Amino acid sequence: MPFFGLLFLVLGILLVRKGLKSLSAKKRLIAEMTPVNGTVLSWAKTEDRDADGRISTYHTPTISFTTIAGESREFTSRVAVRFPNPAVGGILKLRYPESDPAQVVIDQAGFRYAGQAMTCICGVIMALAGLITLIAAL
Repeated sequence: MPFFGLLFLVLGILLVRKGLKSLSAKKRLIAEMTPVNGTVLSWAKTEDRDADGRISTYHTPTISFTTIAGESREFTSRVAVRFPNPAVGGILKLRYPESDPAQVVIDQAGFRYAGQAMTCICGVIMALAGLITLIAAL
């Protein structure tokens, strides 16, 4: 049992480290991107049913924006949220690299850093599970 505790502790620490390193790299990348405002065109609704039959609803925005060069663009975010905000017609802050406007991101922490946050959270949970298992084995 101590082996699994140590394994989970080490893997958890590595996951947290990876998440923090990725977060730092993404912050640097976003700081170099061009800021623009985008308009919410629609919110696509997705429902997910868990094993207990509870339904969770998620919303994914489709947004239009105009690049600094005057080119009109439209994209659908890959990140879904529980509550659609702002409403259709509302403004969201965006960022994109001037060399590739297709790589646009929504400039809000929940959208920007969702993957890195989940990696860190999973790492903390794994590390805590490993630590508890090691303490229980003593």
